[in-house]
Amino acid sequence: MPISIIGALPNQLREQADIAFEASLKKEINDRNFIYLKSNLKRLGLKFPLTIEQQALFQYLAHHGCVISCAMLGFSLSKFNKLSGPILCEEAAFEYLFLAYESIWIHINEKRYSYNIGYLSKQSYYPNMCSALLKHGEIIGVSPFSHEVLAFAELEMKNTNKRN
Repeated sequence: MPISIIGALPNQLREQADIAFEASLKKEINDRNFIYLKSNLKRLGLKFPLTIEQQALFQYLAHHGCVISCAMLGFSLSKFNKLSGPILCEEAAFEYLFLAYESIWIHINEKRYSYNIGYLSKQSYYPNMCSALLKHGEIIGVSPFSHEVLAFAELEMKNTNKRN
C-alpha cells in the first residue's frame, strides 16, 4: 500500500482493535473478515472514518483482514467521496477498494459472508463507494469490461440503486 497512517492510531484504540482481533482468532475464519462488525469498535460510534485517527484505525483493521474496514478506508481516501477523511490518496483509495470488492466478489455466495457484507451494502454511501472504485479504475485504464471485480462493483451499484 502506498501510505501508512497506522502511526496516528491512539494507543487506546489500538488496544481495543487488538482485543477485537484476538477475539476473532477464536472464531471461524469469516469472522476475522468482519472484525469491525463483531467488536465493540462499531458500538463506539465509529461508523465511517472522518478523522486521521479513525482512518488509522480502519487501516489497522484492514491490515488484519477486515473487509468492511478495507472498503470504508478506501472510500475515505477517495476524492470521489463527499465525506472523505482528512487524508486523500487516490492510489491507496483504489487499492483498498479493489481488495475489499475482490474479497466480496470471491465470497459473496457464502451465506455467513454475504450476511455480514449486508451491513456495508445497506449503507447510504454504498452505491457511491461502488462508483468511486469504478472511477478510480477508469483513471488507470481498467474497465468493468476488462476486469470481473470492477464488473461486480458495477452490478452492485446498479442493484443497490434499484433497491433504494
